[in-house]
Amino acid sequence: MDTNTTPEERQFALTSEERTSWDENGYFIRYDVFSKEENDFLAQIADDIATGKRPFRAKNIHQNALVRDGKTEASGTYAMHCIHHINNYSPEFLARTRDPRLTDPVVDLIGSNILGLNNLYI
Repeated sequence: MDTNTTPEERQFALTSEERTSWDENGYFIRYDVFSKEENDFLAQIADDIATGKRPFRAKNIHQNALVRDGKTEASGTYAMHCIHHINNYSPEFLARTRDPRLTDPVVDLIGSNILGLNNLYI
């Protein structure tokens, strides 16, 4: 992940409309950042983790309380509350958090000296 780039080098830099939205509202919305195929690929990895097909630290997997308590039925990721620190154990999720489609806009907002913890940028 190279964050020391010029605005001209950042292919996924903020547009002027996105910057205006950020300045006026504190957020902007960017649709279709990742393709359906890319998202489906990560969804399958998450489902494999949730169903035990892919090794993962059990203490980082939290089941939905309604499923856990037998109040509803669901399986796979639909039975999950969250999978903590997934990018620490999945190179595919780590690559996603370092993808310039995410980091370029962050650099435009807070500068190139960023530290990514899980999916939180500081």
